Amino acid sequence: MSKFSKRKLIADLKSLNQEGSRKIFSSPFETNLFFWKSIILGPYLTPMNNGVFKLFLEFSNNYPNSPPKVKMIKEKPFHPNIYVNGQICLDILQKKWSPGFSLETILTSIQCLLGDPNTESPAYLAASELYVTNRFEYYRKVVKVSKKSWRFS
Repeated sequence: MSKFSKRKLIADLKSLNQEGSRKIFSSPFETNLFFWKSIILGPYLTPMNNGVFKLFLEFSNNYPNSPPKVKMIKEKPFHPNIYVNGQICLDILQKKWSPGFSLETILTSIQCLLGDPNTESPAYLAASELYVTNRFEYYRKVVKVSKKSWRFS
């Protein structure tokens, strides 16, 4: 376990707890600082408003020089940039990663993506096509999945 990675993750946690939005929650697993669970509430004034989206994050010993692996779990949103398996297609988690990004930056970017899909690089073609061709039907499906996310299971 890299001391630098560990210090960065602890700093990210402190920062998130002090300044974090009340629509983003995250904490490491008790047994391993490199595995985190997070909850993002759907962005206000979007079809995902108040959806409860759960994520799993895995950080490597090379963090913050390399991005974490991030995956949606449980109720995955019907979204052009989220693969069916829950992986998220977001440039800052890949080619545009910067060691200066914090956990709050990552989670806030995902939250913004939920409300503003990027159809230029879709991960889920059916969602992307529906978003482009029939926005009303797309919103209907998104709202349905968002409501399912409220379950406690």
